Amino acid sequence: DKYLGINYGRLGSNLPSVDQAVSLIAHSTTIRKVKIFDADPSVLRALANTSIEVTITFPDDLIYRTGRRALNAYRWIRSNVLPFVRSGTRVASICVGNEVLINVAASGKRVPSQLVPALYNLQSALQRYDLHGIQLSTPHALNVLNPSFPPSRGTFRKDLLPYLRPLLQFLNATGAPFMVNPYPYFAYRADPRGSPLDYAAFKLRRGAGVRDNRTGLLYTNLLDAQVDTVYAAMDAIGFPNVRVVVTETGWPSGPESETGASPANAAAYNGGVVRHVRSMSGTPLRPKVPLEAYIFALFDENTKTGPESEHHYGIYRADMSVSYSIGV
Repeated sequence: DKYLGINYGRLGSNLPSVDQAVSLIAHSTTIRKVKIFDADPSVLRALANTSIEVTITFPDDLIYRTGRRALNAYRWIRSNVLPFVRSGTRVASICVGNEVLINVAASGKRVPSQLVPALYNLQSALQRYDLHGIQLSTPHALNVLNPSFPPSRGTFRKDLLPYLRPLLQFLNATGAPFMVNPYPYFAYRADPRGSPLDYAAFKLRRGAGVRDNRTGLLYTNLLDAQVDTVYAAMDAIGFPNVRVVVTETGWPSGPESETGASPANAAAYNGGVVRHVRSMSGTPLRPKVPLEAYIFALFDENTKTGPESEHHYGIYRADMSVSYSIGV
């Protein structure tokens, strides 16, 4: 599964040990890409000398000072990346923050202005320590886009363009992807009529779908439409060569009291993502660019905030039993 990954979140009071979790991925699944929401040394040590590559996360609250001072980037890479790579951990990429551009309340209003300077300083640090294979980017929520239909009309929000243009210049220059966290489940939950379940959860019969009346392209699932809206937005401001990576996507298996949350729908959606990624068929706008996607999540996490469904995104339960099968 070259293009398929899993998010390993650890917001649970009853989760298996890190060693158990890594062993589960390595020996019981075909997944060989893991994304974590920090740079926890215990996880990085457990992943050493395995066939699994890891994407780590640079914390939101260090972005501002790292953009202001390159020394902070050097210190962080020297402490959180270099020793683990030397010990055999395959660090593939670093997410600098998570949904920083719209997470202003959590990150502080000064943070977006220092996001791209932080990326450049971290890039310099990677080069200084000969860590040339590691890519730097930052994941976005879909609301960096204006609401639009069809996908080919996709555009970025005007208020975010001062941050997105220089970010895309950085990604274009370094060959790194634009990272995005699309959740068709949220679109379905918010508007079941506008985003029908079969379309959102990869359940349409062959040949059915929604046509983009500008391009004539047929969309058989909502995930492709969301990803192509991002591609169209990048095209619109002159960045046609940056690829999209889906750093998070998933569907809750419960509780059944919440719209669409069920094991059957979660299995349909996540299984659809797996088949789509394995097909290497890309999206309608980018048919030659295989879709890379990280499913959310490895385990159910019982201490996450928000609605009860936030506790039920795992393809495994906390006791390591399978929540539902998705063919991995």
